[in-house]
Parts: sequence; structure tokens; C-alpha cells
Amino acid sequence: MEPMDAIQKAIDHPEKIVVFSIAPGVRVGMGDTFDREPGAWIEGQLVDALHRLGVDYVLDLAFSTDLRAVEMGVECLLRLRSQKDLPLFISGCPAWTQYLKKHAPAKGKCLSTVKSPGEIQGATVKTYFAEEHHLDPTQMIHVIVTSCGAEGGMSTSPNDVGILLGDGVLQDNDYIMTTQELAIWLKSAGVVRSTLNSGQGWDSPLGRGSGSGIISATTGGTMEGLLRTLQQVLMGKESLPNEIAWESIRGMHCVKSAVVKIADLSIHVGVVYGLDVAERLLAGRYDGLFDIIEVMACPGGCIGGSVPEMRTLYREAAASPGQTALDNPEIAGVYKSFYGYPFSAMARQLLHGKT
Repeated sequence: MEPMDAIQKAIDHPEKIVVFSIAPGVRVGMGDTFDREPGAWIEGQLVDALHRLGVDYVLDLAFSTDLRAVEMGVECLLRLRSQKDLPLFISGCPAWTQYLKKHAPAKGKCLSTVKSPGEIQGATVKTYFAEEHHLDPTQMIHVIVTSCGAEGGMSTSPNDVGILLGDGVLQDNDYIMTTQELAIWLKSAGVVRSTLNSGQGWDSPLGRGSGSGIISATTGGTMEGLLRTLQQVLMGKESLPNEIAWESIRGMHCVKSAVVKIADLSIHVGVVYGLDVAERLLAGRYDGLFDIIEVMACPGGCIGGSVPEMRTLYREAAASPGQTALDNPEIAGVYKSFYGYPFSAMARQLLHGKT
């Protein structure tokens, strides 16, 4: 059965609960679907359209980008203090992770142990979210919508939720849908129309991302989210306004670098995209230059180099009520009610993988 047919069958099934999680890049990559300009922000219309199609819950994948930033922040501090397994490679890009493990397995120890946002979302949906809504995880179908086809492997990723719950079948994620596939579905169903509610909000919990979470779809976004989190942890929220020159790690240059001073740390960071650059990276071209390196396979990140989409993401991020993962009240809620604290036993089981 084709994935779209299987998803529709689940929606039509009276006992199944269908949950969609939408990546930040998707909500700026469907302007033409809604008869809008390239890079248009269609978040509310998209949530409304999915509910009209019968989806039970629509969640913000930027939530798990925030959750990843907190876990990665602790990991980063541990490595910087110990000076072990550096440079730390950070990324939410499955294509880069697969490339590293295949072509340079010896460098796998440098890869962050924190899972991708999609994997984190799936694990959290079928545990914490299910508990909050009194849902049976075995009846839940979780669909990730992403701009990247390489994320398809998340649907067959290690069955950590199944292990936790004693179920040998349950997957963290059930289906991965691309932006293009979602556009086709919405058009064929006839729900793309001007009457959609642009103010429709996400379901909760897992329904809110910070500004840092929103820009994760751009090159440099993961690095900026990590540094903002570190800055807030080490220096306090009052130090946040423009303490760091963010422009040095933003933009379309395929190799960007900066020296970032946070408290007593002087951190050399690099931001690169493109597997040709990654090949030079793994060959030792940049050895000794960086403490942390963000790598993404696609030009410009998940948005594929689209300048209008990049501008929209930065604009919406700047308008967000919270600028860092630690500003997100839903992140505080998931730790208080479920994970306990960063790098807890539960966090290590569900949010971290083996490199």
C-alpha cells in the first residue's frame, strides 16, 4: 500500500489517531500551493487544511528542534570542558549523518549523539504526548512532513519507543511525507482555498517552537540555536540581546566561521553545506580550526537555497515570543512532566542515539 493511501486509511479508521508534525521549511515552501508568493508564511492555513482533511493533531516540529538544542547544549559543554571528541559535528541533516557514517566511520565519535528533530518528535509524541492526551500509542499514526526526502529513514529508525513500552512493533515515526507530496494531497483533496484560517494555531503540547527552532531549516540555524542556548545557560537571559554577531554564521556562503565568546569559553565554530565541502572536511582540510561544526547537505540548508524562504524564516523567528529553546514554556513542561532534566536516563534512551 502506498504511504498516502495508508495515511488516508488511518484517517478514515475510527480507532486510529493521526498526528502530523510539520518542519519549519515546509511552511515557507508551499506558497504556490496556496496561490501565494514564494516564501509566503502559510502556517495557519496549513494547520487548518490538515484538520479539515481529518488529521486529529497537528504539531510543530520546531518544538523538537528546541528540545534538541537543550540536549545538545549539555553535550557541547561536556565536550568543550573535557576537550574530548572534538570537533563536535552537529546537524539535523540525515543525508550528512549517513554520509559521515559511510565514508568516515572513524569520525563517528565526533558526531553529536542527539537525534534529529524528527526522531525526537516521534519518540516524544508516542510517550509524553500520548500520556497527556490519554491516547493508546499502538493506535497512533505519526507522520513527519519535511522538505527533505533523505529523512525517509526516520520511519525505520531504531524502535526506541517500542523498546520502552515493551512493544516489538511500534515505531517512533510511521510515515515521512515531503513538501511536494503534501501539496499534491492538499490539491487533490480540494482543501486549498482562500477561506482557510491563517490564524489557526498548533495543537498542544509539542505545538510551539522558539525563534531558534524556526530558523533550523536554514544553514547556520542549528548552530545559532545551540549558541543561543549555551549563552542563556552560562550568562543568563539578560545577556541575550545581540551579544553574538549572528550575521557571521548566516547567509549563503558554503563555509562560514566565527569565534564566539560565551562566559569563559572562546568557541571556534564553523558552518558548512554541500557534500563536496563535507568531503574536504572529512579529509582533514579544516582540522584544528573548529570546536563545533554544523554540516548540512543541501545548499542553504533544508530550504535549498531559497532566499525568499530564508528571509521569511528569519522574519518570523524575530517575531516569535521566545528567541531560545529555554524561552519555550513547552520545553519546560516536557522536562518537568516527562524527561526530568537534560541527559537524564529517559532523555538518553529516547533523545540520543549511538554514533
